[in-house]
Amino acid sequence: MNNIDSNIIRTTEESCIEVLETQLLDIIQDVTDDGTRIIEEKQYKANKRRICEDDEGPLKKKPKLESPEVEADPIITIKTFGSFLDCPICHELFLKPHSLKCSHTFCSHCINKWLRQKKACPVCRGVVLRKPYYNRLIDDFLQQVDSRLSDCEKAHRNNVKEEVVQAQARSIQEFKDAANKALETGTKFLNINSQWNAREKEVFRIGYDKYDREDRIVYCGLTGFTQESVEQADSNTITTMLNNLGVEVPRYISTQPVRYDYEMARNILLDILLG
Repeated sequence: MNNIDSNIIRTTEESCIEVLETQLLDIIQDVTDDGTRIIEEKQYKANKRRICEDDEGPLKKKPKLESPEVEADPIITIKTFGSFLDCPICHELFLKPHSLKCSHTFCSHCINKWLRQKKACPVCRGVVLRKPYYNRLIDDFLQQVDSRLSDCEKAHRNNVKEEVVQAQARSIQEFKDAANKALETGTKFLNINSQWNAREKEVFRIGYDKYDREDRIVYCGLTGFTQESVEQADSNTITTMLNNLGVEVPRYISTQPVRYDYEMARNILLDILLG
């Protein structure tokens, strides 16, 4: 390999580039014993640094532009995000955001109330076949937004949250009162521990889909479907419960004879009840 004459110093950028190109070609043309061409990156960088040095030393680096100082915790207003974080139904910042399969997002209480009347997305009118799912990403971001709102916006948002909590509490109490009144008049409800026919399964499903989480727990409780009953149920009872809900008991994979996973089945029941 040819050595670079360290005494040759060129002061113009064009000359520097020419020498670099020549040196790079020399390095590329080197061949190892097995005939493989290689580029020695370390030597190339060292040669590049020597060539680009002038009589006064290494070329000076361009000074970095100082970025403007940014306030660590800026005050955010709801207007900052426009309508991106607004529920299309109530036009407030999302509370417990839930999304549909079409990706449109709403407050949990807003979309559940809407779907009781119409099984269609309020935005795109697409048919809704699945329950809304909790959007953790948006909710985590909203928690960060909440901590940086102005005092006025915080007060407004807290008032909205309180109104929703009170409305849900009233709804649950009204439902409990109606259930107790029905029991007092001798109304019979389905029993989750008894085998249901197709019509009874459909009746339960309609009621289950109609209510939000807290009301749904009360509704399920009328059939004996409670957290306590699930936790204490034996394998036969678990099988009956799942069958009434249209769910198969999970099985272990590739086992002979077939073995059922009743612990997973118990967790499925709790997820249906509390989810």
